[in-house]
Amino acid sequence: MRTPWGTSDSVREIAPGIKFYGTPSHGGIKLDKKLNAQVPEYMRAEDGWYEEDLDWALVALVFPDAFPEKERKAAEHTIKNWYPDIWEQFYGRTLARGESMKRDEDLCLEEHRNDFIGVAAWGDWYEGVPDGMTLVAAVRGGRDPKTGRYRGEEAYFLVPDSEYDAKGSRSACGFLIDESRHERAEKSRFGPGQKKAVLSGAGVGEATYVVHLDASGRRHEVHIRAGSPLEAAKKASRGWYQSGVTVRPYRTGKDLYGAYDEFTLRWGEQVAAARVYV
Repeated sequence: MRTPWGTSDSVREIAPGIKFYGTPSHGGIKLDKKLNAQVPEYMRAEDGWYEEDLDWALVALVFPDAFPEKERKAAEHTIKNWYPDIWEQFYGRTLARGESMKRDEDLCLEEHRNDFIGVAAWGDWYEGVPDGMTLVAAVRGGRDPKTGRYRGEEAYFLVPDSEYDAKGSRSACGFLIDESRHERAEKSRFGPGQKKAVLSGAGVGEATYVVHLDASGRRHEVHIRAGSPLEAAKKASRGWYQSGVTVRPYRTGKDLYGAYDEFTLRWGEQVAAARVYV
């Protein structure tokens, strides 16, 4: 069966006219034409496909008898939080603040459209970030709730870890920058290229370096510290690396960050490509 996510490799009938199709990457519910015509127009998918993350809940909302109680409750919760307009139209009631995550986020973004809102952050493991601080990338007005694009000026700020990581420090639309307290920082002060790096045989030089890792399609940034065959800070590498890592030179090159030495990291059966900027 062809689905919006590729050819299905599994199918399960939920109820007559309601089938779930799975693919190696994603999946969703397919309604037959008769049942799909019964879905209110304001929430109907014309092709009858309802993906498994969020849209399945629309099917459960319209055809509750086809789903067990636990899934019906999950569907109502999903729609309330992600599709508040649909929830209000279906139930005929206006949601109060605090009842819908998406509605609260939209209200927050409107209220703070002239303020800097955090969109990314790096801890003190990142090159140049002082100990005990977090480098926060922030955008004035945050992301547009409809397009997801940045709405205004982008800037960087240094925020104490104790404040950034504190419970309750996030608004409904993210971490809010206080320009009267949070130090604005130049991005050029941080990241690759801030310290010299020299690849030497199976070891590294005498400074701390930032290495970009690319293994299994994921990118990480870790610190390599002198004094060991290759000691990668576990905090930064999220536990990927451990002692006993060997280094083998591969090639040199240059990209937007500057010149680099590239080599392979091997630990046990795992192998990753790594890059040190010089």
